[in-house]
Amino acid sequence: MKKVLAFFMTLALVFSFAACNSDEPEVPSETSVPFGENSVNSYVGQGEKEILRTLVLANADFVSDVFVKDHLPADQANAVVINGAKYAPVNDKSKIKTYSELMDMLNSVYTAEAVRAAIGNPPVYLEHEGRLYYNLDYTSGYFKGEAPYPYSWDNVEIEISVRTADSISFLVNTTDSLGTPTVYPMTAVNENGNWKLSEFYIVNK
Repeated sequence: MKKVLAFFMTLALVFSFAACNSDEPEVPSETSVPFGENSVNSYVGQGEKEILRTLVLANADFVSDVFVKDHLPADQANAVVINGAKYAPVNDKSKIKTYSELMDMLNSVYTAEAVRAAIGNPPVYLEHEGRLYYNLDYTSGYFKGEAPYPYSWDNVEIEISVRTADSISFLVNTTDSLGTPTVYPMTAVNENGNWKLSEFYIVNK
């Protein structure tokens, strides 16, 4: 997995700029709009947009490297059956090595409900004898669709649609491999003082 760890570290930095608990974000006076204004396309502050952009990029990495297109590298030769499903331990080359580390990363990007849905039942990943295990029988059944490729996620633009104190509806503007513009609607919600994606997004249309 190439970028998820970096995104997790970046999240810790950008969350410090969240204006969730203040009356007004720190924005230039000439463009300032009262915090909590619900007008369409209202200015919400560059710091908040960076948080949304980071969440979008982290989502793309989780989809491509952890859950859908690919998964954390696992030692299939050491697979065991747990609760009727075949699991293999995630090997030492993985950048996410423990269940708690994986959950911390997921919980920094998604709401608690979205994390539960992503982990699934039977779980895609679980802790067994102190190690992180991957479900070899998992076939992305919960997620209908393909990984978010060949779309580019490196230079996405964020456009706010509706902003309230508890949620932000926004559009993610990106392009495919041919340069064709594509727009994806997403939603972030304020959970325990931090902005998090309301669901695990597989954007492939």
